[in-house]
Amino acid sequence: MKTTSLIAALSLVMASVSFAAEPNMAVVNGKENVMKVIYRAEAAENVRLKIYNQGGEVVFAETIKGRNGFILPVNFEGLPYGEYTVEIVGNSTKKSQKVTYSQTKVTEIIQAQAVVKGIHVAKMAINNKYLLTVANEGKQKINVKIYDGANNLVHNANTTINGNYGLIYNLKQVVGVPTFEITDNIGNTKVIK
Repeated sequence: MKTTSLIAALSLVMASVSFAAEPNMAVVNGKENVMKVIYRAEAAENVRLKIYNQGGEVVFAETIKGRNGFILPVNFEGLPYGEYTVEIVGNSTKKSQKVTYSQTKVTEIIQAQAVVKGIHVAKMAINNKYLLTVANEGKQKINVKIYDGANNLVHNANTTINGNYGLIYNLKQVVGVPTFEITDNIGNTKVIK
């Protein structure tokens, strides 16, 4: 019975994380030297769009104000061929994707930088165990650090995840309320107490 309850609780947590409203971004090919940056969020906000060249220099920047989504065509004509990073930063989100600009078109790199969509930690009813869930699309590396009540590091692990992820941590020996610190592969960090 305990196993059935645990599986049911894990399923409910994963479902709530999976369906959380998170902003989405995509960069797709347009005609010739044009690519389209597509962004959608649940609420209207100001977002900053930047495009970086291989050297990390900003080659394009624009602020889109008070919108919950947009499709913005960007013409790469006149820029040197190579790899570029498209980044969107909003009030509570940061998304990025790499593209390659070649002779006649912009082609999307197959593995865009994944960003975790939702992270949740829930204390379970049994023996000081905690459930960590991560809503994710694609494959990426995350780092999980856990600190005890006195802010001493008690766990530090890098994990490669592919899709949604969940793990139960037995923190029976940890003194005080633990703090979880999760960092994704592009440096976004979330701290949960």
